[in-house]
Amino acid sequence: MNIYEDAGKDMYDIYYDGIIKDAYDTEDYDVWSDASSDAYDDWSNCLSDIYDVWSDMQSDIYEFQSDLRSEVYDHDDERAQKKMDKFKKSILRMKEDAND
Repeated sequence: MNIYEDAGKDMYDIYYDGIIKDAYDTEDYDVWSDASSDAYDDWSNCLSDIYDVWSDMQSDIYEFQSDLRSEVYDHDDERAQKKMDKFKKSILRMKEDAND
């Protein structure tokens, strides 16, 4: 959860509370107000996107853990290995997507 909170705070501090706040004294109010609203919308949307990814990741990890626990409990080592291999492939795909 720290990534979500830290990213949101850093983005807010630098972009919204830094640049936008500084522009208040140098820009016409209408220009500043529009930019301020746009910056806040961007910040809010970014946090929503981060939260969605984080939440999906938590769900995926929980599902993997639950599935693996069932296979281990049932002493089905082959299915447990398949679950681990599938999860590993999923992680590698996410890494590739992040690098694109």
